[in-house]
Amino acid sequence: MLLCYHRDDQPVLLDPQRYDCLIIGREEFIPVSAPGRGDQPRHRVSPDSPVPVPLLAYTDSTYMGTTLKAFFAKYTPEIGSNFARVYESDTADVLRAAALGGQGLAWLPMTSIRSYLDTGALVLAADKNLCLDFDLRLYCDMSSSNELVRQVWSYLKSLQNN
Repeated sequence: MLLCYHRDDQPVLLDPQRYDCLIIGREEFIPVSAPGRGDQPRHRVSPDSPVPVPLLAYTDSTYMGTTLKAFFAKYTPEIGSNFARVYESDTADVLRAAALGGQGLAWLPMTSIRSYLDTGALVLAADKNLCLDFDLRLYCDMSSSNELVRQVWSYLKSLQNN
């Protein structure tokens, strides 16, 4: 089984004849920064920023990295192309730590930063229209001969159908 994020504009390329799929949740990735003066974001997405905005980025080899790269390319006129990659990681946890340290702006999953937003340790660093919604999907290889995998998948499918 494979648990991963999915967006229709950046599909996970698995053969639908071989892999069955359950949508088990939703996740929102939002641009955040440590607060600066007056609880405003220290680093903010702005098309008219005179200096590059330090970006805490996912590596290009990750799904999130390629998704955000495509998003930036699509919305360059709106958000500007004025980002300077100052740090890269494969994981949101590492980028969150760098954002909390004030090192830059990052798109992070709401489930991992809600408490930091509630306490003001992180703040929204762009308009809400620059947030990205994802499905959280679970895939199962239907050609698997593992009986336990088949039983677990059958159980999960029955839960979704009820």
